[in-house]
Amino acid sequence: MKAKIEGTFYLDGLLEGPVFAEGDEAFIREFVREAKRWGVKFHLSIDGGRFSLLGDTEPAELPVGASSVDAVLKDGLNQLLKNYSAEECGRLMSTLRSVEYVEGYEIQTLYGIHPRGEATVEQRRVGAATIKPAEPPDMRERMKQLGVLAAIFGVIFGISAFFIPYREIASRFWANARPFSLEEVEVQSDAGFSRFFEVEGLVHDKKTKSLHIVCKCLDGYPAGVESMNELWQAAADSLGDRLAIEALARGHLRVEVFDRQGLYAGQFDGRMHRSQEKEGYFYLIIPLGKDIERIKITS
Repeated sequence: MKAKIEGTFYLDGLLEGPVFAEGDEAFIREFVREAKRWGVKFHLSIDGGRFSLLGDTEPAELPVGASSVDAVLKDGLNQLLKNYSAEECGRLMSTLRSVEYVEGYEIQTLYGIHPRGEATVEQRRVGAATIKPAEPPDMRERMKQLGVLAAIFGVIFGISAFFIPYREIASRFWANARPFSLEEVEVQSDAGFSRFFEVEGLVHDKKTKSLHIVCKCLDGYPAGVESMNELWQAAADSLGDRLAIEALARGHLRVEVFDRQGLYAGQFDGRMHRSQEKEGYFYLIIPLGKDIERIKITS
C-alpha cells in the first residue's frame, strides 16, 4: 500500500495505439523525454507496429512550479496529440490515470482522448488520511548529524591507521600531483668518474617522456682503448677506479634513482650516447618519473 504523502502522485494505466508512419516513433520518444523533464515518468514499448506508454507507478513528488499533476499531463498529452489527425486520434486508446495527494484528499484523474484530437480529463476527489511530508532538518539538527558522522569517521580512521600507511600514501600522491621541476633534481656520480666527466645538466624530452643526463668529458677522459688499458693497469690498487674505467669501456653506466623521501626507487642501464651537436659530450637516457629527487651515476 502506497503512503499517501501530501504533494506526491503516481500514475497507472497506459496510452497505446498504432505507429502510423515512420516519423511517429521519433515524436513519441521525444514526448517521453519531455515528460521526464517535467517530473513525470513513462515506460515506452514499441512492438509489432504498435506503441504503448505505461505510466510509472512509483510515487513521485509533484513537479516544481506545477499546480497539479493533471495540469502538467493534460498539456503534455495535447502536445503529443497534435502530431495525429482526427482519424488517427480515434484509433488511440487511453486508460491512463493519476492519483495525487493533497491535504485530506486524493485526486483521481482519468485521461481520455477526444475525437477532435484533444486530451479529456475526468476527475474526482476522495477523502483520505494523508500524511504531511517530512520537514527538512534545521541547522542544529544538521550540525548534530555532521558531528555524529565526523565521530564515526574519526573512529574508523583511527583504527584503520594501524593497517594503512595514510601518511605515505598522501605523500606519494602529493609528489605525483605537484609539477615536475628539473631544478629540484640532484645528480651525483661516483668518485671514480670525477676525473673523466662531469654532469652539466638535465633535459626533459617531452616527446619520448624521458630524462637526458648531459655529461661533459674532461681532459682526463681516455681517448681510446689503449689509453683505457693504461689507466686500468695504473689503477691496480683501487677497485672503484677500475670499475669506473671498465664501465666507460663498455659504454654503459648504471643510473640509480631515489624518490623525494630519499628512498631507493630503482636503477636503469644508462647507455652512453655521443652527442652529435657538441663534441666531447655524451648523455644517458632514463624514463621520467615525477617522484625523482636524486640521481646517482655509478659503475
